[in-house]
Amino acid sequence: MRPIQNGITDAEVVFTNPQLNQWVAPMNGNSRIRKREGTNQNAGGCRLAVDSAGHKLDHIIFQGGEDVAVSEGKHVIDVTNGYLYGNMMLGRMGLEADEGFCDNVADYGTLSTYAVNTTDIKLLYYWRALYTGINRANLLLRSIDNPDVSISQLERNHVKGQALFLRGYFYFLLVNKFGGVPLLLTPSQSSSNDAMQQPRATTKEIYVQVLSDMEQAAGLVKDIRSVESAGRVNKSAVYGVLARVCLYMAGYPLKDVTKYADAASWAKKVIDLNYHKLASSYRQVFINYAQDLYNAEESILEVEFYGNGTGVYNTTGGAVGIVSGIRYFNTAGSYGYSSGFVRPTQWLYDLYETGDLRRDWAIPPYRYVGEVITN
Repeated sequence: MRPIQNGITDAEVVFTNPQLNQWVAPMNGNSRIRKREGTNQNAGGCRLAVDSAGHKLDHIIFQGGEDVAVSEGKHVIDVTNGYLYGNMMLGRMGLEADEGFCDNVADYGTLSTYAVNTTDIKLLYYWRALYTGINRANLLLRSIDNPDVSISQLERNHVKGQALFLRGYFYFLLVNKFGGVPLLLTPSQSSSNDAMQQPRATTKEIYVQVLSDMEQAAGLVKDIRSVESAGRVNKSAVYGVLARVCLYMAGYPLKDVTKYADAASWAKKVIDLNYHKLASSYRQVFINYAQDLYNAEESILEVEFYGNGTGVYNTTGGAVGIVSGIRYFNTAGSYGYSSGFVRPTQWLYDLYETGDLRRDWAIPPYRYVGEVITN
């Protein structure tokens, strides 16, 4: 996962009711955020001004011309906070199973020692982050088809498709970790609290909704060649994630084996786009990352963000490197602090065959101590 930018939809949403602004995640103005620090910079963009009476959202107004309708502004969805991708919460839930363990028990003891309980605040915030994203998508979807909105149908479809994909994707993340969850398809003032009070949909019902949202999105979003960024939802991303969703549906607990064929069909659509290809070597993926080189051909979907450079947990993009990067304990260093506290098991290490060059890139047997080496 490449640390890049906040969310994926392109429209800027501004709520005139300040109590609703908690749902808006500010971001910088370019389509790719790379080492961009400091204040927000909007490079033009379509602003959706939502008037409100009390706590009700009345209607949506687009301000700005068609030429900036989906340029970058504030993202509707925030996926980079420390409880979702920002601190690699999603990955850690799987890594700390058969493949790895956490040596930071003080911070993440319940996960690493399998002692999760109802008071686990990190899991609560993970849940809350996903439902906040779902609620933001619902807000946009409720108003995007307003005929008074001055925007081309192509751009309207693209923005709508991105929101549909993200809503489906967030439900996919929820059903993977929690099974059946509350299914909210209309906006509410406080999505995470409301979600806790709603009846639980079945696992199958959630997956059906995920497929519905993503299949609609596939027909609405633009081709990767039009967006030129794996950090924006595009057809490649939707096809690829749909293939993964179908694979999950074919396995436990649904065991719908007909989905294997569907997964192959969606994966073939990615291939048929004739755009994506692997990097020249496995190690080149890491070298490109270290050199800040962007390769949308190799990467189908990226969650883009960058840290603000202040404090231990912000010196590396969203703290992802702190969890899984090469150990480097100098918080004042220019390379970014990293504790690398998710550690591989010996079992995982031994899965690599002798001479497999991928092993030492995926599981580096060293750490960086900040010494300057000269010849």
